[in-house]
Amino acid sequence: MKTIVLLFFSSIVLIFAADELLSVNMVIRHADRAATSGWATPQSPQILFRGNGELTDLGIDNAFDQGRDFQQRYVMSGFIDKRFLPSEVYLRSSAVNRCLMSAAAFGAGLFQQTSKSHSIVPPIFTKEQSADGLLVPLLTCGDGWADVISRLNLSSNRNVQAAALTTMLTTQWPAACAGVPPSLIDAIIAEAPNPLINMPANYKECAEGPAKEFMYKAR
Repeated sequence: MKTIVLLFFSSIVLIFAADELLSVNMVIRHADRAATSGWATPQSPQILFRGNGELTDLGIDNAFDQGRDFQQRYVMSGFIDKRFLPSEVYLRSSAVNRCLMSAAAFGAGLFQQTSKSHSIVPPIFTKEQSADGLLVPLLTCGDGWADVISRLNLSSNRNVQAAALTTMLTTQWPAACAGVPPSLIDAIIAEAPNPLINMPANYKECAEGPAKEFMYKAR
């Protein structure tokens, strides 16, 4: 049986047998969202009207377009049925709005429409965050953080991820971002691609270079 399994939380695992593609497993991060906290400009809350942490219209469009790209590769090629068969496609998402909406938009782009031009959206399976060890791993455990604790000279092994980020923001904030409050790092990175948001030039310059590099390093 040919299958596609999508996990929305990017890599693709392909399974072949005798040069025949049998299964595809994909892990896809959510699409463009608003910052989980804070805003880069006073106008940002009106433009990103769904609120902090929520998927934006740009994110919906991008997730749909990604679904269309995968349609060309896996549906139009005949690997899976263009009408959507539940036996062929399984979508699972963490129980977070931006991930669920990304999965829905991707699914809508993946398949052709009905005879009345309505989108076919595959069911999206999820679990409560507290029970989802696959897509919402526990990061508060003190085990496995010894190198981070040592490198940043942290005083405790409790909530290491949050403590490490706080320490890095105060000790390793890029000099090129000196005019940007470190607390806005998520906001400026999230809002920089949005053409409707006119953030200060130094914010945008920081977001598109040093801040993004810093955030990936912190993660």
